[in-house]
Amino acid sequence: MNIKKVFFLLLVAILATTSHAFSVENTSDDAESPYIEIVVRLKPGVFLNKKEVNKIVHNWPNNPGLGKIRFDVVSTNTIICIIDKEKDDAYKIKDRLLKRFRSIYEIEIGPEQFRREEDTLSFQEVLELYNAKKRTLSYKVRNFLDKASLHYKRRRLHKIHKEL
Repeated sequence: MNIKKVFFLLLVAILATTSHAFSVENTSDDAESPYIEIVVRLKPGVFLNKKEVNKIVHNWPNNPGLGKIRFDVVSTNTIICIIDKEKDDAYKIKDRLLKRFRSIYEIEIGPEQFRREEDTLSFQEVLELYNAKKRTLSYKVRNFLDKASLHYKRRRLHKIHKEL
């Protein structure tokens, strides 16, 4: 099988598993606690900036009492949302908050956009994408791709030497 096709299929498989740009790491809803705490961690390669956080907070539908929610941006890819449980609609707010994250991040890097870009990617861009996602892959997949990458580089060098 052509090595480009192997990389392309592997890239499709990787991107298909990362359909959302974020994951909800932890939701603590202790019965004794007066708060619901949600830790939202963005996927590798997706970073938050203050403008995006403001888009989530200030464009909140009808601004339903921002005092009920506290956003702490822990790092460039982690937000902690704390919702006051004493309010009647705390669970509705939690659901709406997660919906809001999904709507923002799926628009920016949703699976359809990835599929459209894949058709025009060069082999070098596929390698760069692989290197960006390398940390999240299993050891066997990383090993396979490293060998394939090395093989590709050797073939390119051989071609260049032939031309000289």
